[in-house]
Amino acid sequence: MGKCQEAKENTKAALSLSRGRNSLSGAAMIYAACNDASQAQQILNDLHTSYPTDTIISAMITPLVEAEIEKGRGNVAEALRSLEALRSYDRSVVIGLSSTYLRGVLYLEQHMGAQAAAEFKKIIDQPATDAFSPVHALAHLCLGRAAALTGDTSAARKSYQDFFALWKDADPDLPVLVQARKEYEALR
Repeated sequence: MGKCQEAKENTKAALSLSRGRNSLSGAAMIYAACNDASQAQQILNDLHTSYPTDTIISAMITPLVEAEIEKGRGNVAEALRSLEALRSYDRSVVIGLSSTYLRGVLYLEQHMGAQAAAEFKKIIDQPATDAFSPVHALAHLCLGRAAALTGDTSAARKSYQDFFALWKDADPDLPVLVQARKEYEALR
């Protein structure tokens, strides 16, 4: 949500309490998403050392973390390649909506509005998958961004409005929300 410093501090504190498969996997994702590739890679290495035959780590978590790391490095095409291995796990109990959302974000970065919109619509159309994930609301925001890329201002405005309705009670200073308001105003 744009608060990486807090996320990394909380992750560090959580890892001081538990360093199991789930906590390490989540930590690797947080560090990767916050552009701390070295910390994310170190944790990923720890996971491979501790759980060398774990299919979830090797087949799901690793490609997801690697995609996030490559995104942070600006290697969007490589990040998308990493995510291709996860298509069969999209919307699974382990991956949830993470790969679908990240794929959509990467398409946005490539200015591929139609492809991005398709990914975000998958999330919006599956409200029961990972039901408590903030990605459900963020998919509306990103769908608005995708519509803006394709020149459909009317659809973009509606998606932004849907996002704002879902996040009407969110902290008003959340960076993602502040940025969304600026983008919405620019659509006028």
